[in-house]
Amino acid sequence: MGILDKYDELIKLTYNYDYRMLVHLKKITDNFESIKNPDDITIEVYRDSIIKKYETLENLTWKLLSKIFKASGLEINNPRGCYKRAFKEGLIKDIEIWNDIVFCRFIK
Repeated sequence: MGILDKYDELIKLTYNYDYRMLVHLKKITDNFESIKNPDDITIEVYRDSIIKKYETLENLTWKLLSKIFKASGLEINNPRGCYKRAFKEGLIKDIEIWNDIVFCRFIK
């Protein structure tokens, strides 16, 4: 029995939801870019939708990383810690982008 077996199903479910959220966010942004001359209300609705989807996606991402680390015995309960560890483990490539993501959480 591998170390991830205990959390395997939970990790898979979270990953699948995270991926679906990313695809949905991409569709929203693509759809918005295809609108010619949107009015102010349309811009606001799309902007708010994109922001909310992004926030949800980012939240799911660090929580997924947290579950992966918990399965291997590490208890990391914050985004910055999860991203730093994921970078050290080679799960993410560019730590500066992830630091910017964490920074953006606080400048709403």
